[in-house]
Amino acid sequence: MNAVKIALLGTAALAAVSVSAQASETSDLIAQMEALNSRIAALESAPSMPAGYQLLSVSTTDAIIVPGLNSEKDKMYGPKAHNIGILPTADVPASTNIQWSGFVRVGLVYDSTDPIKTAAVDAKPAADLNGDGDTLDAGEPFAAAVAATFGNSTLDLVSRAGLKVVGTTDTAVGEVGVRIALLASVETRGGVNRSHDSAVATDGYWGWWKITPELTLGGGVDGSLGNSSNLFDNRCSCAYINTGGAFGHNDPTQLRLSYASGPISFAVAVEDEGHSGGNQFGVASELKWAGDSFGFDLNAGYYSKKNYTVNAGANFALGDIANVGLAAGVFREHDGSKGMKAGAFLGFTLSDSLTAELGATYIDVKSGGSDSMTVAGGLYYTPVSQLTLGAEASYTDVKSGEDATVAALISIWRF
Repeated sequence: MNAVKIALLGTAALAAVSVSAQASETSDLIAQMEALNSRIAALESAPSMPAGYQLLSVSTTDAIIVPGLNSEKDKMYGPKAHNIGILPTADVPASTNIQWSGFVRVGLVYDSTDPIKTAAVDAKPAADLNGDGDTLDAGEPFAAAVAATFGNSTLDLVSRAGLKVVGTTDTAVGEVGVRIALLASVETRGGVNRSHDSAVATDGYWGWWKITPELTLGGGVDGSLGNSSNLFDNRCSCAYINTGGAFGHNDPTQLRLSYASGPISFAVAVEDEGHSGGNQFGVASELKWAGDSFGFDLNAGYYSKKNYTVNAGANFALGDIANVGLAAGVFREHDGSKGMKAGAFLGFTLSDSLTAELGATYIDVKSGGSDSMTVAGGLYYTPVSQLTLGAEASYTDVKSGEDATVAALISIWRF
């Protein structure tokens, strides 16, 4: 009997010890869970985003297409851009996207431009920083007196860098956005002093408000509405050659109202271009159709001192192999020259990474200048979107001057 009592007491003691050990382990586990919850609460309370926002994303995506603007300058930046996206919480209605992209290019350029053509016809300042033929941008003082130095054949190693930032914000009244591009350049040729060209200057800037999904109000400096987009100069991938075929005025200050629905778009603008001959205040308009395999545009501008430009262009695709652009028009410019221009662009897709381009422009000047005929072409290898290697050349025959040849080997790096 005593043995049974002792056995029962021993069993009870062992059970009590076991329960006590389990209670101790449970208490430790609860303490650890409370400590973990405290750490999670502290992390959640840390300000990882600006007040009112809940998600920040950084990615590489398609570059924002600015509504109502057709900027040929963007071709140097490539189709992709780095994007910062900020999504709001429920009580903050706006969302914001900020994109940036850039490029660096270097070219080995041979130039035998004739001084008669340069000084009498083009009258382009040797200090033209962004290559658009005007003197509006910072760091581009007018220097026609040194234009004749281009008459000596030269071989130069030149370089340029660009940085573009585009920001859009959804507001209670529609999307509002801004595009700003900057250039740093050492690209004057022919022995001209390069000191002022190494400075940073604007390469166009634009702001817009999408009043409705179709209607956009925009303004800034980045090309004229009177220019055609279908000639070689505006469609080519070229870096150092041109055919002199840009229609209309170069970089006027502009206020533009544009409408786009499906493949059709229409725009009207007030423009004011400044140059050595005085301001050129005027109005311009564009009607465009952009289909999958065919498109056309009609452009016109009328400016002070009875200057004008009227032109029409068309483009179409030959399957996946080639695309064609044609344009023609009449003009009267601020220097008194008037006449007509006509030209063509032909682009070939030779492979996924290799393209070729050919083009020609004929300028018939009735007064104040000289007729000219230019042919140009280029071959470009782009194994990835961040890198392009190429060779390009143009040849110009000026009626009242000697021939002019420009040839270049180029390298372009993008990010």
